[in-house]
Amino acid sequence: MRGAQTIRWNLALAVAAAALGAACTSSPVSSDKNAGAPAVATPAVPDEETRAAKAALGADAEVLLYGPLGGEGTQQVVAINRMSTPPYGAPTSAVTGTQVSRVSILSKDNGTWHEVLRCDEYLKNSSGYLHGTPALGVAGWRLDVERTPERGPDGSTSHGTVLHFLPLAPPAAVRSGAVAVAWNSKAKRYQSLDRSGRQFQGESSTLEMAKSRFR
Repeated sequence: MRGAQTIRWNLALAVAAAALGAACTSSPVSSDKNAGAPAVATPAVPDEETRAAKAALGADAEVLLYGPLGGEGTQQVVAINRMSTPPYGAPTSAVTGTQVSRVSILSKDNGTWHEVLRCDEYLKNSSGYLHGTPALGVAGWRLDVERTPERGPDGSTSHGTVLHFLPLAPPAAVRSGAVAVAWNSKAKRYQSLDRSGRQFQGESSTLEMAKSRFR
């Protein structure tokens, strides 16, 4: 009887030791004080929006934003080609925002996606160059996204999603400053805003006109 009890006791110890070893192997102790916090899930970009982005900018395109960005219920996509390193001549200080070489804003109308804004060396839409676009070709941009409420504290209407395009290079283009772009619900297209951020500006047929009229 004592022999049987000893066997059962040894077997129980062996099982407990194996379980403890497995727990230590699969769940290493973390020194991160936030290790117990739940992970925040990032919603996946729908396949349709991803396909539209890649059709516009190639296989390495990413979807930065999607949804009714113009505030009118129309589905839109902000597709980007991300830059892994800043372009030659870009400021060496820390750069915030998203560094991009190209941006395409797509809008879905009657089941079909079409481009409503293109950012490569210049900023342009189907009507011409946006005001504030540097006359020199831009080698890369810093893109910042501003989300504003539908109405400001004074009761005035806002522009919803505002995209700020800051040239990274060459230096002459950098000095021109950032160009704020938003959806103009009256014109039904993306246009640049003036320095106050309140008034939309029309397009220009030439780069020199786009630059001079922005001053």
